[in-house]
Amino acid sequence: MAATALVLLYRVSYSPTIFKVLMLLDRLGVWIASKATSAVFPGDRIVYPGMTAATFFDIVLILVMGLQTALLGMCISLILNDKIHRLRS
Repeated sequence: MAATALVLLYRVSYSPTIFKVLMLLDRLGVWIASKATSAVFPGDRIVYPGMTAATFFDIVLILVMGLQTALLGMCISLILNDKIHRLRS
């Protein structure tokens, strides 16, 4: 949710501070979004109507950040559940 808010806030304000925070917090997400955007919008062919490269980049960045957060949460949950199970045994 915070990633979505940061991306949307950046698109509204174009603040360099928000841009730096996005780049520092999630380099993997930015890298994946950049690669996906260049694959979908390669410049030498017709782009999809109604979709700009910036919009596509934002959508991919939000999805990748969400997946990373879900994966991290699942790993933490598994570790905590394992520790609680060991304490009870």
